[in-house]
Amino acid sequence: MEHIDPNLYEDYLRWTKSIGDDPYVSNNCVGIIDVLKAHYLIIDYFFKEYGEGVGGIGPRNLNILHSTLSRQHSAYEGVRKWRDNFEICATLFYGLIKNHPFHDVNKRTAFLVLVYHLSKIRRFPNSKNRLFEDLAIRIASKRVLKNKSELTFSPKSDSIRSQNQRARRAAWKNNDLWKPAATPFMGSIFMIRS
Repeated sequence: MEHIDPNLYEDYLRWTKSIGDDPYVSNNCVGIIDVLKAHYLIIDYFFKEYGEGVGGIGPRNLNILHSTLSRQHSAYEGVRKWRDNFEICATLFYGLIKNHPFHDVNKRTAFLVLVYHLSKIRRFPNSKNRLFEDLAIRIASKRVLKNKSELTFSPKSDSIRSQNQRARRAAWKNNDLWKPAATPFMGSIFMIRS
């Protein structure tokens, strides 16, 4: 972070000081400081590569950003809503896009955080960036998936997805607290490799 524009770095430090300790970071969850880093790195990239500014820098409202990050830990009476790492990645990606916690570059920040989040759980996307761009735009415009045939599956990811779906269905039969969200398809767009 020290290599970004000094003014951006100063603003980043101001936000991190106001946040204090990161309550969200864990082995399979991304912290608020990580999301801020991604946001400022994206902005710095656009300043340096294109000489362009963005519509605004930093969070619009810190409470919205906290709300977005807390999605990863949603639970009721000790039962977690998101039970596997892909669902946790998907809910954060979705929340960063829909909650719009930053003044600008929310979708780009969400994408960078998604890639970081997946690498943190030792998974790596093997799809074209265009697929992610389209998905981010669809989430923003409330058109997550037009047609299941638009997604392509590798045999490995399809079998993992099928196993996860069977496990979720069994869990939902036993505990009817949570219904399937619009985002479980996230895990299926990756050709998963360890």
